[in-house]
Amino acid sequence: MAFNMDTIEAVFFDLDDTLYDQLAPFRYAVESVLPEVAENARDFPLDELFRRVRHYSDRLWDTYTDGELGLEEMRRQRLQFAFEEFGYPLEAPTADALQASYLCGQGQIQLAPGAAELIAGLKDRGLDVGILTNGPVNHQMGKIISLKLEQIIPGDRIFISDAVGIAKPDPRVFAHISRNTGHRPEKCLYIGDAWLNDVTASVEAGWHVAWINRRGTVPDTQHEPDMIVEQLHELLPVLLPE
Repeated sequence: MAFNMDTIEAVFFDLDDTLYDQLAPFRYAVESVLPEVAENARDFPLDELFRRVRHYSDRLWDTYTDGELGLEEMRRQRLQFAFEEFGYPLEAPTADALQASYLCGQGQIQLAPGAAELIAGLKDRGLDVGILTNGPVNHQMGKIISLKLEQIIPGDRIFISDAVGIAKPDPRVFAHISRNTGHRPEKCLYIGDAWLNDVTASVEAGWHVAWINRRGTVPDTQHEPDMIVEQLHELLPVLLPE
C-alpha cells in the first residue's frame, strides 16, 4: 500500500515522546532524586537509560491492562528493570520517588518543535487531526492540558486507551477510531515513536505510519513504516509540501 498524502483524510498522533520529549521530565526526575546518576554520564547515559525504561513500559503494559499488575507496580518495575541493566538496583521507595518526580516534571512539558505548526497545517488542509495514547484518562489528559492540545484538537478526536477499553499494540484500537471517525484505515496516518505500540500496531490495522525514532531504536519485527525521521519537525516538508 504505497503512501500518498493526497489520499490521507485523518492524521492521529501518539502523545508521549511524540508530541513532546519525554526525556526532559525523566532527566528532571533523575537529577532531583538520584543526582549521582545524573552526574555520571559515562556509566548512566540518560537517553539510553530512558530508552530502556520505555522498552519495559511497553513490555509490561499488557500485564497492567490485563489486571495482573497495578499501575503503580508497573511503573515501579519498569524503572527497576531499566536501572538494573546499568548495574544500579533501585529499592521500591527510590523507584517510587523517581516516578513521583517524573510526574511532577510532566507538568512542565512543552510541545516538540514543529508540533504546533504540523497540527495547524494539517487542519488548514482539511484533514481530521487527533490523538491516540495509552494510559489512564486523568493522567494523559493532564499532559494534554499542559501542552494546551485540548485547545486545538476536539475532544471527540482524543482517544485514551483506558477510556476506549483497548490499548496499543492491539490493532483493534485503530479499528475503533476508524469506525468512530468514518475514515477507512488506508485513509489514516498515525505518527508515533514506539515500534511495538505505534508502528507494528498501526501497520497491522492497515493504517499508514510515520515513525519518530528519536532514541535510535532497532526494530525487532519486519513491519515497514511509510516514513522514518528522528524528530517530529522533519515531517513538516513531507506532509505539508509547499
